[in-house]
Amino acid sequence: MAAPKIIVFGSLNGQLKPALTKLAALHAKNDFALAIFTGDVFAPDDDPDLTAELLAGSIQFPIPVYFSLGLCPLPPAITQKLEANQPICDNFFYLDKRSITTTAEGIRIVVLAGLLDSDANGDQATHQHLPSHSLQDAKTLRGANSAHVLLTSMWPAEIWTGSKVVLEPQQQAALQSSQPLAELCAALKPRYHLSASPDAFFYEREPFLHPAASDSDAVQSVTRFISMAPFGNTAKAKAMYAFSLNTADVSLPVGVTPSPFAAIHQHKKRRAEDSGSYSRFGALDPDPSDSYGRGHKRRRHAAPPPPGPDRCYFCLSNPNISAHMCCSIGDESYITTAKGPLLTSTIFADP
Repeated sequence: MAAPKIIVFGSLNGQLKPALTKLAALHAKNDFALAIFTGDVFAPDDDPDLTAELLAGSIQFPIPVYFSLGLCPLPPAITQKLEANQPICDNFFYLDKRSITTTAEGIRIVVLAGLLDSDANGDQATHQHLPSHSLQDAKTLRGANSAHVLLTSMWPAEIWTGSKVVLEPQQQAALQSSQPLAELCAALKPRYHLSASPDAFFYEREPFLHPAASDSDAVQSVTRFISMAPFGNTAKAKAMYAFSLNTADVSLPVGVTPSPFAAIHQHKKRRAEDSGSYSRFGALDPDPSDSYGRGHKRRRHAAPPPPGPDRCYFCLSNPNISAHMCCSIGDESYITTAKGPLLTSTIFADP
C-alpha cells in the first residue's frame, strides 16, 4: 500500500473558498489522502455568509479536511453545530482542542490547540471550542504515547536550539512557545509536528532525532517541525506543504540533528535511574558473605506510561469501545451498562 499523501495549509483567516479551489487543483494532480488546516480557518470577525454556505453544504471539499482551533474562537454557528454533536458538512472534520484521532488511513493525529493558560479553570479549561488549554491538558496528552502528526497552535519552547535554520529576531519575538508543548513533543516523538506562524514567515527546522528510550530500543524516532505561513500572505511565504507519510521508513534523513529537548530527555533519564528504592548501604561495596544482602541496591522497574485513551475501555475516543452498551451521551458524561452479567440496577455514569 502506497504511503498516504498529506497536504498542509497555513492559517486561512477566512479565505476558505480560495484555499479549497487551490486544494482541488493540487489534488487533481497529486491524489492526496487528506488535508490539514493549521491555525485559524475562520477570520476573527465572523463572516455570516461564509458560515451559512458552509452549514448548508454549498461549499464542496474535494478530500477529507481536518482542522482545529487557532488563536481565535470559532464562529458561534459552527460552535453550536459542534456542541450538538452534528457534522459541519461533508469532508470537513473538527478536531477537539485536546484530542487523539485516527483517520481512515490509519494516521494518528494528536491535537493541543489554543494558547497555554496556566491559570485556566472552569469552562475556560474544559470547553473544547475556546482557544486555550491548561497545563493538565498537555500532561494528559502524554498518555497518547505516540503520534504520526502533532498539531498545535503554539511552538514548543527552544525548538530552534541546535538548528542552522535562521529565525529572525522579530519572528522569534512574535511567536508564542511553551515548555509543556516541548515536553509533549518529546514524549510523543511524532513524525511531524505542525503549527502556524504568527506572521508571514515559514519555518522548517532540520529533522531531529529523539534519544532511544532504552539501550535495546532499535527504532530511531525522528521529528520534523514545520510552521506554516498564513495562506495568501503578501510576502509570498510558504503557506502550503505536502509530504508522504511512510511509517515503514526508519532511515535517518539527511541533515538530522540531535533533539533540541536534550534537557527534557536527560531529566527523564535521571528520573528513571533514581526510581530504585533508597538504601543507606547503597554506597558500600557489596559483601557476598552478607546474608542480609546489605550493600546490594534494589531497583524497582520504572512505572509504565499511563494508557492512552485508545487503550481505555471507558474513553469514547477508543475505537474498540463497546458502543452498543452506551445508553445516553451528554455534554460532560455518558451512561453505560456494566460489563459482565446484566443486572437490573447497575449502570455507570462516566465523565
